[in-house]
Amino acid sequence: MAAKDDSTRFLSYYLTLPKTYIAELSLGRETDTLDNTGRTLRELTVPSLDEKMFREIETRFVGDISQMPPLFSNVQVDGRRGHEAARAGESLELKPRTVQVLSLDIAQKSSNILHLRTVVRSGTYIRSLARDVAHAIGTCGHLSALRRVAIGRFTVPESTENSNANPVGSITQTLTDAEGLYFLEELAIDWLTAKNFYQGQKPLLQEKKPDGLYRIFFDKNFLGIARVENQKLCVERIYPQTRIEALLAQSKPLR
Repeated sequence: MAAKDDSTRFLSYYLTLPKTYIAELSLGRETDTLDNTGRTLRELTVPSLDEKMFREIETRFVGDISQMPPLFSNVQVDGRRGHEAARAGESLELKPRTVQVLSLDIAQKSSNILHLRTVVRSGTYIRSLARDVAHAIGTCGHLSALRRVAIGRFTVPESTENSNANPVGSITQTLTDAEGLYFLEELAIDWLTAKNFYQGQKPLLQEKKPDGLYRIFFDKNFLGIARVENQKLCVERIYPQTRIEALLAQSKPLR
């Protein structure tokens, strides 16, 4: 396994993976933050709830949907973040954006509390999803609890979903960088291609590959991530130059 500081260079790529959340939606009260820390904006009665209603709402909110992000968020308008404006008592003109919800399951816990389990793509706000589900029911609401239980294939065991257990440490200790980046296709390159690649060039691949990101291997050693563009290999995130140069020197072909 790579050194910890070497491995962190790949963290941003995990943000593209689907994320699974478990949430609690409290109906009847909406806050400015859309969670239980905010100031109450309005209160409405909660209508009768039933399974048929839940199934219809689940269908409505799965797929590519238009979502208005919360004002208390990192969304920027004209260089100003929403939460900065909100805390200053100002308002920004936020615009809805398309997000992707892969699945949504709604269950009733009490007369005014719902349990949501959802799988979403990056950029989806669960607070906004909870708000919109409450509106679809015919009332208002806010997020009263939230926990992320999976990102891609990395999951929290079901037995720990309601505890403070955190298995992330054990995951990082047992997986190599190459294994952790399972969602990227492997691409093996030869010595000359690797040499040119690390000299800042964009070597042409002999094997035809679609454009996109790949895990790059040389002599069964994981080198990092590269992007293929028009059959050329472009650096994305790689290990330190000295480390790769030593590998190339050790594997230099005989003349």
